[in-house]
Amino acid sequence: EYLLKYLDFTSSIVKICSIALQNAAHIEALEQHKYVLNYISIHDTLTNLYNRSYFNDIIEDVKNSEKWVLFICDIDGLKFVNDNFGHNEGDDLIIKVAEILKTCFRKTDIIARIGGDEFGIIVKDSNNILAEKLKTRFYQLLDNFNHEKDWTVHASLGYVCGNKKAPLAEIIKAADDAMYIEKQLYKNSL
Repeated sequence: EYLLKYLDFTSSIVKICSIALQNAAHIEALEQHKYVLNYISIHDTLTNLYNRSYFNDIIEDVKNSEKWVLFICDIDGLKFVNDNFGHNEGDDLIIKVAEILKTCFRKTDIIARIGGDEFGIIVKDSNNILAEKLKTRFYQLLDNFNHEKDWTVHASLGYVCGNKKAPLAEIIKAADDAMYIEKQLYKNSL
């Protein structure tokens, strides 16, 4: 009788340990899924850059900082690439421009795909001098990429220095306007 109670007790411990191990495996899987869901919620699936939602959250946090710069980048002629070479080639172009942006900017800068072929970059602790250097570097990297292709890729990059006194919508519009000026300068040079 003592032996049967001992076996029942041992069996109960084995069942509890088994449940604990199963629960540990489930918890580990849930943590992994939580990480994946968090990553997906703030990243663009094509480029693995941050997405517009995350960009909007960060810009809200940064807007009252003293020294920051907002860049807006737009790929020129993506429709031409999609229409003449296919959407896969268009996607490859978006990915390549994203890679150029990652190479150009610092790891601490926030680079996001904020539209189909449009990117936003938030550069903290920056000023006009650094912004001009980054813009020049971007165009140099893009030019280097063009030497590898049968056709020329161009993207327009405009920026504005953040001003904590100005409304955020005004700052974003100024960066967008600067990008469109770059786009027009490129078109006029053709």
